Amino acid sequence: MSDTPWNSSEMLRAIIQVSPLAIVTLDTKDQITTWNPAAERVFGWREAEVLGQRPPFVPDDQHADFLAIRERERAGEHLNGVELRRQRKDGTPITVRLWTAPRRDIAGRITDVVGIFEDVTDRRRAEAALRESEAQRDVVLQNVQVVLYRAQASGVFAGCGLARMSSV
Repeated sequence: MSDTPWNSSEMLRAIIQVSPLAIVTLDTKDQITTWNPAAERVFGWREAEVLGQRPPFVPDDQHADFLAIRERERAGEHLNGVELRRQRKDGTPITVRLWTAPRRDIAGRITDVVGIFEDVTDRRRAEAALRESEAQRDVVLQNVQVVLYRAQASGVFAGCGLARMSSV
């Protein structure tokens, strides 16, 4: 057990800093108030570039979607693993999954929303590549011809023919 007592704020700050997932907090004006090191890795912007700013990772064509999500969050809804298209600082599109939870003041009013982002871009690419590979394999197997032969119980050759794999 540690000699140093941790209060809940210190513990929360430590968890946010070491999280492998991007943690971003938006206030009621859609301005970023928390941006952890994982958010820097996922999105490419440094904390100093985004604090007090609107999220730069929302592509222009996804702005209406962003506003709809913010309305749900402002209504107190928790999002659980919603898959979204976002972008990195260099403009590269990425796919993320988002979980959110509102924080409230003592009167119960939502003060901000904590969002946790998981970058699933590589996973989605791997899944797409696997689907493509399986489709190619299926085409090959459906078009491969094989030689079939028959032999009598005595081992005497009785005939042969061609068949497609899908009919074998």
